[in-house]
Amino acid sequence: MMDEIYRTVHEQTNPIEAQVLGKLPVWLNGSLLRNGPGKYEVGSESYKHWFDGLGMLHNFHINGSNGKVFYRSRFVRSQAFVEAETRRSITYAEFGTPVPTDPCKNIFAKFFSYFLPPERTDNCSINVIHVKGKPYAASDSPFILEVDQDSLEVLASFNMRKDFPGKDG
Repeated sequence: MMDEIYRTVHEQTNPIEAQVLGKLPVWLNGSLLRNGPGKYEVGSESYKHWFDGLGMLHNFHINGSNGKVFYRSRFVRSQAFVEAETRRSITYAEFGTPVPTDPCKNIFAKFFSYFLPPERTDNCSINVIHVKGKPYAASDSPFILEVDQDSLEVLASFNMRKDFPGKDG
């Protein structure tokens, strides 16, 4: 049963009509954006925790006046996603998944890696936030990714620590 939770799902980049049971209120119009893990395998490697899968955005476009809902989904094309797909391996540590050990590293490089924190992932797979009317995929890392609400494509990447420094930064 748990294997069902950790299964990669396929993108649905072209909108499809969803089956509506019941009747939508005529005033209900707009899009509901959701985010969560959607890809658990990269090459021969797998993520080890439910939260670690590479992000997938979902858009439910609701039109109450005609009673229709259209659905589409797309993997969040973060740097973590693009590098993992290119290398066919996990490239960033996630919540419960460490980066696999590089067999090419010598013993000293492996030793020092215990003292250097891993590079933060931009796998924004937890939430969708809106800032000044624009949707952003977000997670617990300092990165947010601006996305197009309709196509779900990533438009821009921001590091909250560097791109939006506080009063002391």
